[in-house]
Formats: sequence, C-alpha cells, structure tokens
Amino acid sequence: MASSRPERATSARKKVAVLGGGMAGLATAFELSRSPDHDVTVYQMGWRLGGKCATGRNREIGHRIEEHGIHLLFGFYENAFDMIREAYDELDRPPGAKLRRWTDAFLPQSWLVLEEHLGGRRREWVDWPLWIPDFGGEPGDHARRGVPAHGIDDLLDQLRRWLEEHALAHPRVVARLARHPHVEGLVREALRLPEDPARHGLGLLGHAWQGLLDAAGRFGDWLHGLDDLARRAWILLELGLRVSYGLGRAWEDGVRDLSELDSMEFTAWLDRQSPVGLPMSDVVRHSAPLRMAYELPLSFRNGDSDRPDLAAGVAIRCLLRFFFDRRGAYAYEMAAGTGESMVAPLYEVLVKRGVKFAFFHRVKRLELSEDGTALEGVKLGIQATPLAGRLGYDPLIELPDKKIRAWPNTPCYERLKQGSELAEGRELASGGYDLESPWTCWRDVDEATLLPGRDFDAAVLAIPLGAVPDVAPDLRRQERWQALFTNLEPIASQAFQLWFDRSTADLGWKRHAEDPHPFVGTYADPYASWKDMSRALDWEEWGADEAPRSLAYLCGPLVPGAPSPGSGPDPGYPKAELDRVRVVARRWIEAHAGHLWRRAVSGGRFRWDWLVRDRDEPDGTDAFQAQYQRSNVDPSSRYTPALHGTTRYRIAPDDTRIDRLFLAGDWTRTGLDIGCVEAAVISARQAARAVRGESAASSPIHGERD
Repeated sequence: MASSRPERATSARKKVAVLGGGMAGLATAFELSRSPDHDVTVYQMGWRLGGKCATGRNREIGHRIEEHGIHLLFGFYENAFDMIREAYDELDRPPGAKLRRWTDAFLPQSWLVLEEHLGGRRREWVDWPLWIPDFGGEPGDHARRGVPAHGIDDLLDQLRRWLEEHALAHPRVVARLARHPHVEGLVREALRLPEDPARHGLGLLGHAWQGLLDAAGRFGDWLHGLDDLARRAWILLELGLRVSYGLGRAWEDGVRDLSELDSMEFTAWLDRQSPVGLPMSDVVRHSAPLRMAYELPLSFRNGDSDRPDLAAGVAIRCLLRFFFDRRGAYAYEMAAGTGESMVAPLYEVLVKRGVKFAFFHRVKRLELSEDGTALEGVKLGIQATPLAGRLGYDPLIELPDKKIRAWPNTPCYERLKQGSELAEGRELASGGYDLESPWTCWRDVDEATLLPGRDFDAAVLAIPLGAVPDVAPDLRRQERWQALFTNLEPIASQAFQLWFDRSTADLGWKRHAEDPHPFVGTYADPYASWKDMSRALDWEEWGADEAPRSLAYLCGPLVPGAPSPGSGPDPGYPKAELDRVRVVARRWIEAHAGHLWRRAVSGGRFRWDWLVRDRDEPDGTDAFQAQYQRSNVDPSSRYTPALHGTTRYRIAPDDTRIDRLFLAGDWTRTGLDIGCVEAAVISARQAARAVRGESAASSPIHGERD
C-alpha cells in the first residue's frame, strides 16, 4: 500500500506546493517556513487569502470591512494563538504602529447573551446574560510550552469540581429546583468521588441522579413555570450531571478516546445518561445552552436549523476544552476584522520568510497515476497575469489614515495585464468578474502543470472539502475517498452586516451595560447569532459626515435553494442565491430586529432610514441593499459539520495513501474534528510534520489526542 511519504528532493531544499491559501494553507506554509530546508509556494485562486476568514475592504464605501460572517477565536484555540502570537512577535512592528501586538488585534470577550424562547403564558424572548470568567495566562501558552491537552480522566475530575464549586454553590436555588428534601444532600454526597480516576463511584452518582430525576418527573410541568434564576440553574445542573455521569460511565467501559462516542448524536447521548433511563426534561432539551452547542459550529443537516446534528464525542471534547482546558478569555473578537487582524500578519511574515505566492492560480485538477497511488501532476488555470510577474502580485492596499495595509474586495486591477477587462464584469457588487467563483464567466488566460521533481517534491491539498471532488475526481475511484464524499456534507451559510448611524445603546440594547459589544446566540432562526462589531469601525475610513456609530454582524446556516450547477459559467446561480438571502434577511429584520434593537422599530416597522448609505448613492436607493449580504454557496465557502457517525470517514493529513500528496483543512481527521480555525491549524501542523518526515510520537501537537 502506498504511503504519503514524499520522494527525496533532488536539491538541498525540498519543494512544497501548498494548494490553497485559506487558514489551513497559510498555517502549513507557516510551519514549513520555520526551516530553510523547504522551498514553499502557495497557489491561490483569485486575489486574496484567508478562505472563509477572508475579508475585503470596499474602496467605494468607507473602506468598510466585508466578511463571510461572524468570526471569533475561542480561548482553547491553543495552536491558532500560538501561531498568531509568533507571527506578531516576528513582525516586530515599531512603537506607535497600528496593531503592533497580538493583544491589539484580538480583544477579549467575557460576556455571552443567550436568548430563551419561553412557551406557555410567556411566549417571548428573554435574555440570559452569562459572564464567563477569564482563566489565567494567555491562549497559546500550553502549545508553546508543550503542555498536553487534558485527558478524559482530568476533564471529568475538573467537571466534578466545577459542579461542587459552582452549580451547587447556592443551596437555596437547589432546594427551589426540585422541592425534594434529600436532593441537595444526595448530590453533594455523590460528587465526593474517590481520588482514583479509574473508579468514579457511579453507584453514588446514580443514587443522586435517581433522586433528581424523580423530582424532575414529579414536577415536570412546574419546571416550565420556574423563575429565570431557578430554571437556568436547573438547566446547568442537569446538563453538568448528565455529562459527568456519561463520561464516568464511558471511562469505566474503557473509553479513552472521545471519538469512540461519535457514532451517537449529542442530544441522544445525553438522553441516555440516566441510571433509571429517564430522558432529559423538556426544559433542558430545548434550552439555550444546548442549542448553542449546535449553532457555534453550524452543525445542522443540510443547513436546516430544524435538524440539529452533532457527534457526541466532538461536542463533549469542545465543551470540556471550552470550560476547563483554555487560557485567557473564553473568546476573542478581531479588532480590524479577520483580514487585518489575522490573515495579513501571517501573509507578511511568510513573505519575509521567503514563501512565494502565486495568486490567480486556481487548481483545476489533480492528476494521479493509473493505479491512483501517486500524484503525477497538478493542472492549474491562470486567471490573470500580474504586471510585476507571475509571483510579483502585491495583494494589499494602503489605508493611510489607519496606517495599515488591507485586503481589497476586488483585485487591484491596475496591477494586472488584464485589469481593464476584468473590471468590466458585473459579477461582483463593486464591479468586476468574480475570480473566486467556480461559476464566473471569466476564462483563464493560460494554464500550467506542476510536475513532481521539477515544481514540487510534496504537495499539500489545502482546499475546502466542498471543492475537492471537482479538482480531484479520480479520488472517487478509491472506496475510502468515495465514503468521505458521501458521508461528509458541507453546508452553505448566510450572513449580513448593518452599519447604523446610531450607537448600539441608542438602538435600544441597554439591558446589559457592562457588555457594550455583545455577542448574542440562540435567537430567531436563521440569523440566530448577532455580534456587535462596532469596534471595527475604528479601522474603516468614513467621512466625518457619514461615519457610522455601530456595526452589527449576523449569520446562520442556509438551507439549499435551487440545485447548484456544475463547474462552468453560470453567474446567474450565485446572484439568485444572494437575492434569496436578501429576501430572507429583510423579512427576518422586519420580524425579529425589535427584540435586539427596540428603538429601531417604530409603529411595528423597522427604521430603515437609520442605516448608513454611501453619500454618493442617488436618493431612493434601497438602504438594506446598500448594506453587505453574503450567500456562501461556493463549494470553497461551505462548512463541514461534525454530524454523528461521520467523523470516522475523515482522512488524516498524513494518510492519503497517495505518494507526494498530503492534506490540510478543518475537514480532515485532526483529533478535534470540527470546522474551525483551530482544527485547520492542527491539520496544517500535522501535514507539515508529515512532509518533514517526523512522527506523532516525536513531534506531538497540542489537542490532537484526548
């Protein structure tokens, strides 16, 4: 059986072709460029880097930041922050420079507001503000120091202590919850577990569970009528006990890798964690914290928010790391958007290190040997020719007022031989052909083929899963690849951004003054998540008479509309999908914006005139149309959720079984196995390790194992 081990390089430096410049591709180049032994070239379709984290500055409207959706980095993203901190250290920007340190670019988030939709007589949305305390240190500390991630036994022990210290810290609340004279004592007794992690005293815990569930069954209807404090305490207590009981039982059954639980759906797994076989109470089943576990990774079948689906092992791993295995704040907002906070610094460091970037080079096809065991070539379509030469394109623009360089939302046409022709297109909202779309009418101006030995000794496929079948159709001949394509289903998403001429407080969000830049989740579908990104306005360049005072990002999954066409010219399809999103978003604003921004609704109608528009737009221009909306239907823009029963089909970065070919992406088998920046960086580090010929034993990566 063929392996992914690269052939010996014919020169002192091993040539590595990184196919794709998303976060996985950039992280792969970052890892390999630490050593002078590698000659790395990144091949990127279109004019910008970052993949789903790419941003574009609209040069026609205030240099405003336009993104794919909401992006936060969580405090347990050890590998991602390790890389980011190293990049900022290496850039070593001078005193007084903008975004000099990583702490200037990544702003800690301490509050999370969940929205509860209460039934019965209270058919309304109610805010559930959660203050999540900072942990010591900074994210990335553990990865930098080689501290391994906690195992199941460590996490279970921490969960037990958390229940003792927090969930049971208010005896009166516990007593109000169950109205059972022995519940508090039973739970306290059960949580005094033995020190030996191999024996967690499930008999005692089961005894406590029986008392709690008896009370829940006896007062099930009453639970719906609890006051907010008691209801929320019950939700957290029952979820915590179910997870701890389930983990303890799994440990006693010999489970040492949480991926062994991925065959079960998370809610279904929670249902089973009862010594007397009682399912979760409805209050917990429909609770906001449980719903948030699905919304953060967009884990819905076919993008349908009515079909939540998440592998149990993945969910438990992420939740436990979120609460017990992180440094610093629970999450970090990017001050200047993902483009200038994260992607541009990585690009600038890579250029300093000598990594080459071939922009406007789209991967058309991987050419495999007849038996499918070796990569024999990579066919590229060359979309445009830079005036400065094939590798000489400068993708960034200067923002003099902000003293930073940024990514434009269209190519720098003046730097391309075909610039005037490209600018004539009408596929992009700002004008021009969409070189990031597989359905553009623009035709390649040339093509090239990368050959092993001459152009690369190893190739890293860092393209999102949704686009892989089109560029590597020969992989379908192999059973394991066909199983991956069949069982992992990338989903589309939708997003919009609103620039207001009022502050967030003036819009009516005053309920939690201690959280001036809220992150809100579990609200009305499909735009269940709202992030106030008003701090990003400091990095835009509006005129004094038109400057917005607040900025809102909203996003969610997207149920498929018309079937997506195959590759080839069809700009009508993405336009129709964007129009569909605009209709959905407009209706959502009219129906649901009033809860978030109460003053922005007058007489039952949304105040569209409070939205900021470009001053050069003619009177009567649709205010919402002038904002930014996205329909992320391109194959490379889709997320790969961790549906139950699917993680076993993921393929590890070093396990393609194709000579010279490696993988990098959050859709690969990483040990985290969920779509996020951290998984992309772990995958990249695994790919780079394999290219270097190192083993997991000699070069472990934080978080790749439980």
